[in-house]
Amino acid sequence: MTNHITRDTVKGIVRVIKQDLLRHRDLWAASRDLAAELEGVKAPRVLVDLREASIGVEDWEKRQFAEAHKEIIGRKARIAALIRRQDPQYREYLHFEVLFANLGLRVRIFDDEHRALSWLALPVE
Repeated sequence: MTNHITRDTVKGIVRVIKQDLLRHRDLWAASRDLAAELEGVKAPRVLVDLREASIGVEDWEKRQFAEAHKEIIGRKARIAALIRRQDPQYREYLHFEVLFANLGLRVRIFDDEHRALSWLALPVE
């Protein structure tokens, strides 16, 4: 799976677009690409567009991925994942949000891009 990562300097965010099936190896590849893009950014804002993706990872892989990202993401980062509400895997995506929240990380799932961007624009507490 290709990771399309762009920096939107006007909105102050990094946009990641995922398509196709998201497997365990894809999570880690995206993580490496995103970490390189965010190097030196103290409070990154990331919008991950998953509207054309589907999840093909097990629960243990999600937990492992979330746990490994405590240091990579950092507590000042905000990551908004954009999905389609009618997606049959909606609950799978919400599980990611819960896993990251349990680790104290700011990751939220949205089905509306405007709301996601508004949340990303909030000041860091």
